[in-house]
Amino acid sequence: MSNDPMNRLTAYAFFAGIALLLLSPALDLAVANLARYYRDAPGVVAWAWGAYNLGLGWVLFGVCVLIWIWAKKTGSKFHLRTAWAGASAVLASGLVSQALKHVIGRPRPRMNMSPFELTGYSADADFHSMPSGHTAICFALAVILAARFPRHAWVFYAMAAWVGVGRVLGASHYLSDVMAAALLGLLVGLLLKKLFFKDQAGNAPMESQSGD
Repeated sequence: MSNDPMNRLTAYAFFAGIALLLLSPALDLAVANLARYYRDAPGVVAWAWGAYNLGLGWVLFGVCVLIWIWAKKTGSKFHLRTAWAGASAVLASGLVSQALKHVIGRPRPRMNMSPFELTGYSADADFHSMPSGHTAICFALAVILAARFPRHAWVFYAMAAWVGVGRVLGASHYLSDVMAAALLGLLVGLLLKKLFFKDQAGNAPMESQSGD
């Protein structure tokens, strides 16, 4: 494993996610029932609302656009490459998660159906539970931002996790939907990190650098 702390952190998160994904189907109903019980609590409502809006593709894409604007204004190649990598992560993870949603056809918790009753291909959003698109794109972007701004990595991953939990609390996804999406996002992010930053040999530059 790489000596880079950021690579180790991402690797640990990936393997922990695999372990949790294997366990989560057994917890899906229990967690969904718990979320349903507290669904109308003011704090939970606010959390679910915030997670939905923060995890929207156009919002995260907008973050990348702001980084791009800053890069153009300052002439920073570092931020320019970060913007392109981030936008690619959002787009790629979003497309993959949407494709999987349509093919798997898993009912959302609010449908009150068995989480294991898969319908196969469906264009109905009520059967697009697996995986969570919000969570996938948040984790994909988190990998890119964490690689470029390693001192703030915990913020990016914490926000991605916050969105994932919020999607469960809002009864839009089961726990396993979120865990699968987190792994998908990590994988997409890692692949794009290698593609966009391959000349850095896996070592993320510090924020103080203006170019790469």
